[in-house]
Amino acid sequence: MKAIGPTELIELLPASTEDISTLEARLTLAAPTSFRRQDRIREAIAVGWTTPETISINGVVAYVVCWNKTFDGGLWINVAQAITGKGDHSALFLGCEMIAHREHCDYVRFSTSRRGLVRRAQLKGYVPDAVLMTKELRHG
Repeated sequence: MKAIGPTELIELLPASTEDISTLEARLTLAAPTSFRRQDRIREAIAVGWTTPETISINGVVAYVVCWNKTFDGGLWINVAQAITGKGDHSALFLGCEMIAHREHCDYVRFSTSRRGLVRRAQLKGYVPDAVLMTKELRHG
């Protein structure tokens, strides 16, 4: 894992329509089984359930994250998708923590099914603390 160097600038910016379209396309390719319905992210953004933001390194968008604040003062990362290549996980974690500090959140939580990302997060002080259970419901 590459550390962020002293000459690298990490910047948080609102996600543009183009960033959100890229996010949707990447989710469909990168994580087809991680999300039940990738097309719902645009709806979640439109109704304000989640806030899209980019994490850029030296002016280049590296990640699009969608987040919301919780009733108990936490920052939940709903989606974190690399946009340019594999992404720099150090920048992802630092960017999420920058959002949490700006929003005065007490903790950051995200879920992932990627074991490599879990290991990298643990190196940055994240602790697995929940079990995620899902039951798919059929309507109609």
